[in-house]
Amino acid sequence: MIDTVMVAIHLVFGAIWVGAVAFVTLAILPLARDGELDSAPLAATLKTLVRISRLSALLMLVSGSHLMGTGGYFELDQLLETNRGIAVVVMLLLWFALIVIIEISTKRINSGLDANLLRDPARDGLKWFYVATVIGVLLFAVGAALTTGFV
Repeated sequence: MIDTVMVAIHLVFGAIWVGAVAFVTLAILPLARDGELDSAPLAATLKTLVRISRLSALLMLVSGSHLMGTGGYFELDQLLETNRGIAVVVMLLLWFALIVIIEISTKRINSGLDANLLRDPARDGLKWFYVATVIGVLLFAVGAALTTGFV
């Protein structure tokens, strides 16, 4: 039962995280880049995104660690010499990359907003958010492949 709960937490918060990043990428930042959104709503949205990102990353770390432990992936040979183990390593790298990109990109955009700029920080941040969205989709795909037993 605990494994099922951990898988559910892992997938649900992964979906919430990737969905939030994609929403900001596809709906919010283009509006800011085009000057159709003021800086206050953008700052509030980014603050919420960072909260979602941090909470999701933490819950995925806890649930993923549990799943790694029950799957025997804390043993180096299992982690580096099996297809599932390599998929776990890829998932960890993508997870870390998504965290870093979201943290750095939102800080850069907010720095621009603090300087009373909107369009330029949104345009520059949007490039990184596209990268984050692709990473998120890849992260979700690897997670789905692991969960369904495809890998």
